[in-house]
Amino acid sequence: MNKDLVREAKGTSTATKVAPYIVVIGLMVIMFALGYGIYLSTVGADYFTLTKVVRDGAELGSSALGQLGTIVSSEKWLLPLTFTGLALLLGGIGLVLSSIIRTIQVRSLVLAEALPRLVGGESK
Repeated sequence: MNKDLVREAKGTSTATKVAPYIVVIGLMVIMFALGYGIYLSTVGADYFTLTKVVRDGAELGSSALGQLGTIVSSEKWLLPLTFTGLALLLGGIGLVLSSIIRTIQVRSLVLAEALPRLVGGESK
């Protein structure tokens, strides 16, 4: 029997070892973005409870301008961060699926090589 094929069938690939970590990191990034989005919604709710006159007449250093700055600046990095987490999650799932396919292929080759011996046909 082919020793390299048997060694490959018994071992685990790097993709199989790394994929769960990539999925977990992607989930953590998405959960952080969700938590910050919830915080941002409370900041937005506080900002928009102020009257239009107070929002437009806010002076430099006021809490209204601070809230507005938080709302405006967060949109620049929050959406890309969310998509990065989603890409990590889906990439990890893709790695898991590809390693499953490779494992099935290798094990079917080992079975095809070992099956004649198991049924008592050919001997090497």
